[in-house]
Amino acid sequence: MYLPRADFTSVVAFVEGCNHGNAGALLTGFREWLVTRVGCGNNLVWWSLVLRLTEPEGPKSARDMDPDTDARAVETLLQCLDDFLALRQEHDGLLSSRGNRAEAAQPGCTA
Repeated sequence: MYLPRADFTSVVAFVEGCNHGNAGALLTGFREWLVTRVGCGNNLVWWSLVLRLTEPEGPKSARDMDPDTDARAVETLLQCLDDFLALRQEHDGLLSSRGNRAEAAQPGCTA
């Protein structure tokens, strides 16, 4: 993938564009899958959940990230997409992952 800037907001915009170009099919179930990884955040957009996985107690906005956190957020996003898309390709992959939910909420999550 080539982007003029490889920061988190640019990668999110690229992924969102790919998703919209595929009538929303690319990310179907991604946000819900992320909620199971984070342990909370059912009311958040998918990219905010990725930020919580990157830095559970850190900034919750892409604008508030330092360059190191931004780079880790991009790595986390790409790894999450790889894991999710691979799991989705497996027979009953997303159904079988339901048993792997987070046991307890991550730091920074409120009940």
